[in-house]
Amino acid sequence: NILNNLGQLLKAAGRLEDAEKRFRRAIAFRPDFADAHSNLGTTLSAHNRGEEALACFRRALEAEPGHALATYNLATLLLQGDRHDEAIPLLRRLAATGATPADVQNNLGYALFETGEPDQAEVCFRAVLKLDPAHADALVNMGRIYATRHEPAAAEECFRRALAVRPRLARALANLGTLLQRAGRSEEALPVVRDA
Repeated sequence: NILNNLGQLLKAAGRLEDAEKRFRRAIAFRPDFADAHSNLGTTLSAHNRGEEALACFRRALEAEPGHALATYNLATLLLQGDRHDEAIPLLRRLAATGATPADVQNNLGYALFETGEPDQAEVCFRAVLKLDPAHADALVNMGRIYATRHEPAAAEECFRRALAVRPRLARALANLGTLLQRAGRSEEALPVVRDA
């Protein structure tokens, strides 16, 4: 536990290589130490070593199947790799716990949308926005739902609300730019696309 805690401190200080060594030593002492596997996974992920990180999160879940942080991090990494089908059951498991953070619901909605389930995705995004009306990522995702339903005014409102919260959010800018361009509002779209 001391090695794991030291690793977390080193990771927080940006000393990722030193942190990795501590987590590996903690695992060597106790191979079923789920927290150390999970922490090693986040460290490797920060080093863009995604496949190794995925293996660490999976080992953490083998050691402790209900490990929420490892489950969330594994699902997030799978989403980043466009492996939505693999992420959905993990996110559903987290959502079923009842104490679901907005990011879990948003990520679940994103994965559902990407796998062709826009109605289920909308339920997730609305749940997020009920908890946090200024959740920028959920606003972008809800805007995408409206855009696919050919409701450009509602989509634009969502993208602009997201940008009011996070003015440099590239996804919001890109989606708004595309929406404006498709509406024939090229003069408005150009600076938005440049910013994206």
